[in-house]
Amino acid sequence: MDLVDVTIRADEGMIPCVLTMAESVSRGQGMDEGLLLRMRLNLEEILIGLISYGSSYGYDPKIDIIIRRDGDELVYSVRDKGVPFDYSTLENGGYSDVARILNRTDGAELRNLGREGREQTFRLPVPHIDSDEDDVSEFRQCMKPDDFNIHPMRPEECMQVAQCLYDEFGYTYVNEAVYIPERLVESTRDGSFIPFTSTAPSGEVAGFMALVRTPRLPGTAEMATVVVKKRFRKCSIMNRMIDNAMHQAESLGLQSVNMEPVAYHPYTQMVSDKMGMWPCVVGFNRIPPDIGTSFEGQGSRRTMLWSAKSFRDEPRTIHVPEEVMDLCDFIDGGLGIERPFGDAAEPTGDSSMITEFNNVMSVGRTYIDRTGEDHLQVMRRELRGLKEIGCEIAELMINIQDPSAPYAYETAKGLGYFCTGMFPVSSGCDYLIMQNPMSRIVDYSSIKTTDSFGRLVAMVRDLDPEGDL
Repeated sequence: MDLVDVTIRADEGMIPCVLTMAESVSRGQGMDEGLLLRMRLNLEEILIGLISYGSSYGYDPKIDIIIRRDGDELVYSVRDKGVPFDYSTLENGGYSDVARILNRTDGAELRNLGREGREQTFRLPVPHIDSDEDDVSEFRQCMKPDDFNIHPMRPEECMQVAQCLYDEFGYTYVNEAVYIPERLVESTRDGSFIPFTSTAPSGEVAGFMALVRTPRLPGTAEMATVVVKKRFRKCSIMNRMIDNAMHQAESLGLQSVNMEPVAYHPYTQMVSDKMGMWPCVVGFNRIPPDIGTSFEGQGSRRTMLWSAKSFRDEPRTIHVPEEVMDLCDFIDGGLGIERPFGDAAEPTGDSSMITEFNNVMSVGRTYIDRTGEDHLQVMRRELRGLKEIGCEIAELMINIQDPSAPYAYETAKGLGYFCTGMFPVSSGCDYLIMQNPMSRIVDYSSIKTTDSFGRLVAMVRDLDPEGDL
């Protein structure tokens, strides 16, 4: 756990500030006075060595200091991009005191990081801290699902909603409006964003979620931003909020609801399964690396899934290539809807396509509402446009009520796309979904699924040209 992560100028005048900060943090973790003195000496000598000897900071005149707790030790890390050196260089260069102190430091290590400069670390022990899990467990046992009140979000709860999201995501959540009360209230006015809160008897917001509607997918709403504060988990709040949202969606006359479970753990998939939803789509590498959660911090891009539940169906004929018919049957059968297959027809006239780009997610999505004679040129143009703006993941949503849709599918394969699922529960049309990884590797080994989602992933993997690698 990081306790401190700061960046300072490579200036000796900053050293007293750093030492005061490090001492305050270390004392707060229970370090005794003898070790505090040793910590100050070690850290001071590292900084003096960097600033005095590695003084050519023409490229990057900064020093990063990180203090983190690792079990019963505090780890002090100092990173910079000054003149390369090691401890023997320091000793030969007249900095023998620095070298001697650093070589004597418990756990002392200097690592050259190549283009990233170097990192010096040392460790010192601190007293053991007992986990408060027993207190949390006792707290949970005192709370029953019926103790929580689920209701439409009230304007005065917005700051607590921000705290609820912060508890799980820090400041990394994709929808910035959840952190700004006035913007969160404003987003509810047109009815496309319908938020709910779950409050404890004390009035504290314990959970939050919203139904989100989009013009491109009429007749359905996403159950989004489903989050429960860590201290209220295992109180069955999430299941009750989702159940409430489903009843609300059905009362609004919606045809379906959908949600996006993550694939780096199976827990939200279990909720999806329990609520009678069925997997429809795999969104490889869709979660950007700068979104962190309490389960898994920031890092590489991660996979997101898509599930849905149908309340009522509008019978339709779909037009898809033979190689994806089993996938479509799997999805339609699980949703309890019927989709007979129709014959393909050669494209005529002009294509109708529109591309939307989510700059936070760096995902581009092209809706192909009509596949015309010019579909190859238009699809190439749309994909090139996404590449020009640095899009990291490209998706296609192909309207498969259009008899010419199979031609768009075959063209997409030639452009690097492969089928990742189907979304058949919008009142507008059914979409076959394809994804272009844009040169990114799909790491199937990192995906953790329940049985139903695992079956979908396996079928999609068979359609991935690199799925057998």
